[in-house]
Amino acid sequence: MNEQIKTRWRSLAKWMIALGAVWFFSLLIWFFALVEFYYPSHRPEFPQPQKGYTTGLTWTHPTRYGTAQEKSRSQCLFNLSFVGFGFMIAGELIKIYMLNDYSGLRPDQSKPWNRH
Repeated sequence: MNEQIKTRWRSLAKWMIALGAVWFFSLLIWFFALVEFYYPSHRPEFPQPQKGYTTGLTWTHPTRYGTAQEKSRSQCLFNLSFVGFGFMIAGELIKIYMLNDYSGLRPDQSKPWNRH
């Protein structure tokens, strides 16, 4: 593999790892802001059918009640945050299999041929 192609693969791997980290942490922060700060301060502790707050919002303590759309929004944010792991894993796999770069893995030091 020539050097120009290796440079492109290395760049792609770095961008995927960075994108995955930013994706994961930003969505997770939005999730926690929603569930730990917004819902506990703006939603009732008891169901209020006249306002449409009948669904228990998960991960709020004590349980707050909101709409089904709010519950699905919080679940979606939580689930989508883990897509970032997929990007990070793909970037690491590119480093390992396309570039033969095992820098993220620690060698087993117990074997005599791995000691330097």
